[in-house]
Amino acid sequence: MSASDHIDGSAAAPARREQDRTAEQERIPVQERTADAGPARPDDGPARPDDGDGDPGPHGSGADEPSADARPTRRQRLVRSIPTIVAVLAGVVGMVGGVVALIPHPAPPSPFAESAFSEAFNSPLANPQEADRYYASWIAPDRDPDPDDSWTTEVDTTSGLFRLTNRTDHNAVRYHWVSVRDDTTGTALDAADRPVTVDVRIPERGTPASSAGLLYRCAGEPRAYYAFLVSSDGTYSFAVRRPTGGGLSYQLTEVSDRVRPDGWNRIGIVGHGDRLDLYLNDTRVRTVPAVELTDGQSGVIATSTGVFEFDNFQLYR
Repeated sequence: MSASDHIDGSAAAPARREQDRTAEQERIPVQERTADAGPARPDDGPARPDDGDGDPGPHGSGADEPSADARPTRRQRLVRSIPTIVAVLAGVVGMVGGVVALIPHPAPPSPFAESAFSEAFNSPLANPQEADRYYASWIAPDRDPDPDDSWTTEVDTTSGLFRLTNRTDHNAVRYHWVSVRDDTTGTALDAADRPVTVDVRIPERGTPASSAGLLYRCAGEPRAYYAFLVSSDGTYSFAVRRPTGGGLSYQLTEVSDRVRPDGWNRIGIVGHGDRLDLYLNDTRVRTVPAVELTDGQSGVIATSTGVFEFDNFQLYR
């Protein structure tokens, strides 16, 4: 019996182990399910590992991958992309600017494009007396209350020049202004703001102060005017003689490599009401205030001793 009892006990152990395995197999699916998971579906794939906090994470992720709440939002992604967008836009703007710079732009119109009056001092009149009458407004001395007898005035129609010469008085100033008419219409020209140019040369200079150039807005008694002058020492100057009289008051004197000391210099003035643009050899070199004098005629001027020559005096439309 004892043997039988032993045999029966051995036979019962496998039966209990089989029951235990059945119980374990029945408990495993219960542990894998959550309260709201619902029944398992064939396409759910393998079970996702748990990282210990009760949240298994997204499908296919590892235990250490952050949850969906830790991912950057759309706004955060947009903010992070701003530097890249700015860099791209800067590159585009730079490329556009480079292309625009390569496109040729037309030069601004010259204020000296269309002549209204021109005097080249080359009248074909053979009779000197007729020529003198023709150029009377240039040759006759200005009605200045203090005429200067040290000057000689000449219109050289052979060379096509207007020439002023002074060999004695270092402090002398000579100027000539003219009232002119339009070459086409014959009407009197208002020269107050009208562009004007003249070619100037100083073949003989007596002193460092020797200079020649344009007269602008010359009017009144005693004469008041602006003067734009060049000298053979490589400088240009701007001066004013005020209505109260007295000498020239220099507003500026500058050295410029645009001055041709031993040759012809083309100088110009363009009026804009309370300012004047000064041109030297077709380049604007300065803009100066001009509030003291508002009206008057244009002409030419020379200072100190030397020989001063002028050509191609022109006013423009």
